[in-house]
Amino acid sequence: MTDRGQEGARLSIGIQPNHAALNRYAVPHIPNATIERTALASRLDSASECDLILVAAAPGSGKTALLAHWANASDQPMAWLSCDADDADAAWFWRDVIAAIRSAWADVSLGEGELTDDLDSRQLAIEIANELSLSAHPGVIIIDDFHLAQADPAAVVAFIEALPSCVQLVLGTRHDPPFPLGRMRVQGRLLELRQADLRFTDHEIEQALATLGVELGRDDLEHLTNLTEGWAAGVHLAGLSLRAATAPAEVIRRLGETDRSLVDFLMNEVIELQTPEIQDFLIDTGELEAFDAALCDCVTGRSDSREVLEEVRAANLFLVGLDGDSSWYRYHQLFREFLRARLRLVAPHRVPTIHRAAAAAFTERGDLVQAMRHSMSAGSTDEALERLTTHMAIWTTLDDQNIGGRVAQTWLTEHGADDVLAAPHRILACVVALDGAQLTEIADEWLERIEAVEASLGEANRLLLEQARSFHLLYRGDPAGALEHAVRAKEILDSRVIDSIWVPTLPMMFLQAQLWLDDAAGAAATIEAQRHSPHQTPVISAVRMPGFAAQLALLQGDYIAAERLALQAEAGAARIGLPRDAFGMAEPAATLADVAFERGRLVDVEARAEHVLRIVDNGRRPLLEVLGHLLLARLASANGDDVVVAIHLDRARGVLPNATAPVIAHIDRVELRHALDRHDPSAATTLLARLPSSPTTDLLAARVLLATGELGDAEILLQGSIGLATPRLQIEHGVLSALAAGDIDRAHAHLHEALELAQAMGYRRTIVSEGPALWELLRSLPTGIELVQYVDGLLEEAAGAVPPSRVVEQSNLVESLSERELTVLRYLSSRLDGTEIAAALYLSVNTIRSHVKAIYRKLGVNSRADAVRVGRSLGLI
Repeated sequence: MTDRGQEGARLSIGIQPNHAALNRYAVPHIPNATIERTALASRLDSASECDLILVAAAPGSGKTALLAHWANASDQPMAWLSCDADDADAAWFWRDVIAAIRSAWADVSLGEGELTDDLDSRQLAIEIANELSLSAHPGVIIIDDFHLAQADPAAVVAFIEALPSCVQLVLGTRHDPPFPLGRMRVQGRLLELRQADLRFTDHEIEQALATLGVELGRDDLEHLTNLTEGWAAGVHLAGLSLRAATAPAEVIRRLGETDRSLVDFLMNEVIELQTPEIQDFLIDTGELEAFDAALCDCVTGRSDSREVLEEVRAANLFLVGLDGDSSWYRYHQLFREFLRARLRLVAPHRVPTIHRAAAAAFTERGDLVQAMRHSMSAGSTDEALERLTTHMAIWTTLDDQNIGGRVAQTWLTEHGADDVLAAPHRILACVVALDGAQLTEIADEWLERIEAVEASLGEANRLLLEQARSFHLLYRGDPAGALEHAVRAKEILDSRVIDSIWVPTLPMMFLQAQLWLDDAAGAAATIEAQRHSPHQTPVISAVRMPGFAAQLALLQGDYIAAERLALQAEAGAARIGLPRDAFGMAEPAATLADVAFERGRLVDVEARAEHVLRIVDNGRRPLLEVLGHLLLARLASANGDDVVVAIHLDRARGVLPNATAPVIAHIDRVELRHALDRHDPSAATTLLARLPSSPTTDLLAARVLLATGELGDAEILLQGSIGLATPRLQIEHGVLSALAAGDIDRAHAHLHEALELAQAMGYRRTIVSEGPALWELLRSLPTGIELVQYVDGLLEEAAGAVPPSRVVEQSNLVESLSERELTVLRYLSSRLDGTEIAAALYLSVNTIRSHVKAIYRKLGVNSRADAVRVGRSLGLI
């Protein structure tokens, strides 16, 4: 057995690990870390209410030094774990966490028999946290180099949630942890310190230089600060270069320009030791952000770059591998900056040549985003716009909107005023790019210029103008206006054959508008027509159309088809190499979030919804951003978290402050359903009055009537409902009609018809979430063999359902229940046992028992059944 294996065996039976291993559980001493980060330490001190502190930044940013200083200054228990490669094994990681905790808390008996090897990692994490709740001492657990660990994300989340309020977890890492942070962020339970936070201030740079015996004047210090951008390691290396300098300003000036760069030894100890051939190779390829051997061949004119790269790698010349098979590389950032400055000094004429060669190479590979970047660097704005236009037409959008906006603005500045008539198609392509980059005011200006000369435009340019108008209105939150211009574009296209790369993108305009207008029939017709269209690109046929078809299936209410189509879109994206966070992936992700919601997989809902928002972050699509926030608002509503619901509804409204009524209606409907779940019919009635007339609004009106006990009025309203064109509307109508029916036979007839359709469409949560009144109907429903298994499954799920939280009045109680006790009471109404409730709430079983005793005492009952009965009678559940 290895030493490491022996250590793990000792931990499992409660024996202390060896002395060498204990160094990883001690706060490290860092000799060069002499700067007191007072402001950052204050932020750490003031975050005592946060469950998690995340310190995430690049190497050399001072993460470990900051946390070590903070830990050494504290008088409370500070458990420290410095992760290493062994922590890639989840079991070793949790054993290391146990060892770190034991080294800090003397009164915690972890590892002495309480924890057994048969626990899965999530259970183990919860048990570790629960053991800490038995300690009388508050404290902090610091896990440094967390990026080296590969603990199950669900287990780490469970650990955070289960930690007692007096214990914080701090993670120092080079990368964000692989679990969602969104909910903790909006709840104020997370403190994040990132690269920008860790940057040295002017004063801290001055202090760091002083420890090296370097004193700079104000101008020199400002210049150095701008050059290093406060990067701790860079400041230290610059200080080493400046220690013996007699003319600091001259040295600083040359740091980024000549062979005496910020890392002075690069020239003396590295570059000058290489052959002229290797020096040329390094300087030419230093213009590339990332590269493989073939790209290096293109920009250097060589044919042996693979061998040269291997030589560079073997010589440790600051080459960083970007993939597992070592085919893609980049240079260390400072080294690349040095190489770029060197090229501009010794051979500036080679700069545009290198970038033109790189642009041609990326174009041949089909990577038009990189190609346009290099075209811009080569000063070839026309080529950059041509590649931008082709990319947007082929991929139907642009993931890096910043480069798109920059290309469009630059081209318009150079050529736009002269080309309104000569090249309107290029100006309109710029308008689309500007909208995508959220430069809508500039887009408005140039769109108006083209509209002013519309009468002189040819058919192809008129087609593009209508498409640009449609796209522009979608980004403004006006789907009805966008659809109007898409229809005009189609009329032009139907009147004659037009050869334009924009033709395949027209159905995208239709579908986005039709889905937001709840026009299921129109969207179905668009998709059917597209199946027979000769104008399809791989991304449209493989990803976009299945993604939109999945959204249509959701609108219609077919969860089975929606899931199949969304997974088909994801498989298509993988097949053609579309990145996971590309825009085309948003519709499948949103669909799968909705499907997960219907299946009761709420953790998956959060992950998928946050994926939608990550896609949006790459380049804003406002309507998708609204959709992402509405998904998270619905999730928070299901979890009974009113604060988070309000946050996401506010954010959804803030995305498009001038959105038209159809978009606002989507937001109002989510808020109305939340109000009904919270048993707040007054708020629901106010929201209902704002909704436009539609079959969906009629069904919501019936819900409000049911919530206020007006069953007769609800039944009359439902009997008069028309236009139930989709299975979703028909199922909801049947369920509500059953709840409103005046006699059991009519209720059973309505419910039976709805369930037949619901079973075929994969419904679960929608039915179960109607609550106890519908559950009673399900229990009494005389079903044939075709429905019995489905109904039994719904009742089984209902038995485990936890009612949503609600606004409650406790004036009838002598002693009110606390928020936590109200939550436990809601869980008592489900079939979950005490252990399952404890796991769901990240509490120990003993804590649950204490809450249950308090609930019994305050309600004056002696059993779980009586507590639920009294809770319901008082409106607490």
